[in-house]
Amino acid sequence: MNKRPLVIFDFDGTICDSEKAQITCLRKASKILRFKCPSDQDIQAIKNMSSRESISYLNIPMWKLPIVVSLVKLYMKGFSKDTTPYPKSRECLESLSKSATICVLSTSNKKVIEAFLARHNFLPVHLIYGNVPFLAKKKSLLKMLDHLDYSEALGKAYYVGDESRDIEAAKQAGIQSIAVSWGAHSKEFLEKQKATFLIHSWPEINELSL
Repeated sequence: MNKRPLVIFDFDGTICDSEKAQITCLRKASKILRFKCPSDQDIQAIKNMSSRESISYLNIPMWKLPIVVSLVKLYMKGFSKDTTPYPKSRECLESLSKSATICVLSTSNKKVIEAFLARHNFLPVHLIYGNVPFLAKKKSLLKMLDHLDYSEALGKAYYVGDESRDIEAAKQAGIQSIAVSWGAHSKEFLEKQKATFLIHSWPEINELSL
């Protein structure tokens, strides 16, 4: 049977514009967990670093990373109603859903994702995996692919995200990657990561031959 394309989306920095809220929460967490509080200059520098490089830059030991992520997510619940969709994201997802199966896989909390999509009138997506480990998206991608019976159809699957760790996870899982330049990482940095596709606005995703 000829499968529809499976397009899996990251959430923060891809669908949801939460950058300001996340920076506020990260700074708040830094005071509690005693790592470097990022200045505006640091934030710009991090846009050109891999996730592991940025973790080291902020002096976060790897053993402390899960605690930092959990605390930031906890703080983010208080900002969830202040986050907004990126321009045209809802309309483009609706159009894409006519020819592809749409899913979400993210480090963010599943209930936060569901509430955001409902609040902003997105059409229901096929499946959401939330609370995915920050640096271990490959395992969750493979689990989703297997669950949806795409393990033998990897050429029809895509992961869309704004960070190098999203591109890396897609490559490790054997699927194609679509990097977006409006999120956490700069366009210049993403160009060096060699995603399958690099797009600069939501409507471009509907122009790809998936």
